Amino acid sequence: MQLTFNTAIAPQWDLTRVPSMARAMGYAAVEVHLPNAAEADPAAGSIVADRDLVGLVFAQAEVQLAGLAAGIRFCDSAHDPAPDAIRRMIELARRLRCPRLRVLDAEAQPGRSRTDAVLRLADKLLPLADRAADAGVQLLIQNAITCRTASSMWRLLEQVGHPALACAWDPLASVAAGEDPMVPIPVLNSRIQLVVLRDATLSSHARAKGVDERSSWRQANAERWPRTSRDVVSLCRPGDGELDLRRSIDRLSGIGFAGPVVVSYPPELPPEVGPAEALLGQAAETWKAWTAKVG
Repeated sequence: MQLTFNTAIAPQWDLTRVPSMARAMGYAAVEVHLPNAAEADPAAGSIVADRDLVGLVFAQAEVQLAGLAAGIRFCDSAHDPAPDAIRRMIELARRLRCPRLRVLDAEAQPGRSRTDAVLRLADKLLPLADRAADAGVQLLIQNAITCRTASSMWRLLEQVGHPALACAWDPLASVAAGEDPMVPIPVLNSRIQLVVLRDATLSSHARAKGVDERSSWRQANAERWPRTSRDVVSLCRPGDGELDLRRSIDRLSGIGFAGPVVVSYPPELPPEVGPAEALLGQAAETWKAWTAKVG
């Protein structure tokens, strides 16, 4: 596994400082956030705006450019601007020789079923996956809105069935949707090609009906992981929240996952979580402890 951080957490860091800080704190790679991804130039306002310097600066720091990421989400309409924006980002990734592009899934229109939304999203993703494959880029869809659970993400990827399309798995979104954290990794398995690492405290609920009585783990944790949605109360540093991230790392190791694990937080952090340098430093130390135990 490759410890990585997303640059959204520190928008004030420039092209020189980002890989330098990554190396100093023990990060193998960086994922670059594109704050203006919907614009004609998706690199505008990011550290990769000067395309010709990116490769040299990262190579000198001996840090990899793991991917590009944007908060672009598909909308469930015929006039969705997301595909055009993603095509431009794929071209940017090709120019930078960047292997991955991470975007969000889709919002469903009110009154339409989630299943229909997944099918329509699959239709949009297929030509984009073709474009990504031609550019040597892997297109990663993050479970964020319509496909927050493992089963819905699995249906989407199965429907598209393209080798250039995979999942960027966000455990927080899954748990907030009511899914217990031990389910997604074995279900999606090799379809997971990137993991979003962040932790949080969540609202509590009473025991939900329909807990699988065949699972002793689910019986023991039915109060903590009910099959109802939960609200995020506050973001925490990795390991300080309720997501059982340490156990998830064990599961990732068990399936042979070797991709980026991306520490990904917004720049606006509560004092007990930020600032960026402190959070990233603590996350790197926690990661070392977790992976040392994994072996």
